[in-house]
Amino acid sequence: MTGLREHILTLEQRQSNLNEQHTRLQQTTSLLEQKQAILQDNQTSIKEAQDVLEENVATLQHNQINCLQIQDTVAGLEKNVTELQITQDAIGMEAFVHDGQVFLIHIGFKLDWEAARRWCKTNWSGDLAQPTTNIHHLMQKVRDHVSGRTVLWLGGNDREQEGRWVWPDGTVFDDQFPWHSGGPDNRGSGEHCLMLYIDSDGEGYMDDIRCTVSYNFLCGRSVRRSYA
Repeated sequence: MTGLREHILTLEQRQSNLNEQHTRLQQTTSLLEQKQAILQDNQTSIKEAQDVLEENVATLQHNQINCLQIQDTVAGLEKNVTELQITQDAIGMEAFVHDGQVFLIHIGFKLDWEAARRWCKTNWSGDLAQPTTNIHHLMQKVRDHVSGRTVLWLGGNDREQEGRWVWPDGTVFDDQFPWHSGGPDNRGSGEHCLMLYIDSDGEGYMDDIRCTVSYNFLCGRSVRRSYA
């Protein structure tokens, strides 16, 4: 009996050990299942992140293509603007020689007196026109190149001293120039720049006008001056 009892105790002990091992195995299995679930979640998150990354890469590539297209468009627009500026400068310009000077009639666009003078200096290597003699002949020359009523800036002004009209080189006006009736009158105490008006018959006059008004203009330079 004693041996049987011991054998039974041994079996019970083994059973208890097996139960403990089974419990630990269940706990390990549960832990592995939890880790597997976490791993699956991580895999899902990685897949989602990978999908987002691929979308971002695709968006970036699309944006790069758009940037290249925009750059091409901007380059094309800049080229068009340059060509337009060249065309704008080329249209509406007529040159002729008169009284030892080369004159350029610019009717492509209008500028105020200061801006017109800058344009003549920069683009014509000259200045606003200074027709010191044969003004009536000059009017006819202008009329030969431009039809209709024409109003042009000339280089004359009395900006430094009211009533003392001078050309850009400082030469004082000849009294024989055809002023408008009653002119120059400095109407409104602000007319200090010289305008040349020519009618359709090639007749006209000069008048003092506010320098801020925009007109077409007449550039001039010596025949001996280089075109560079």
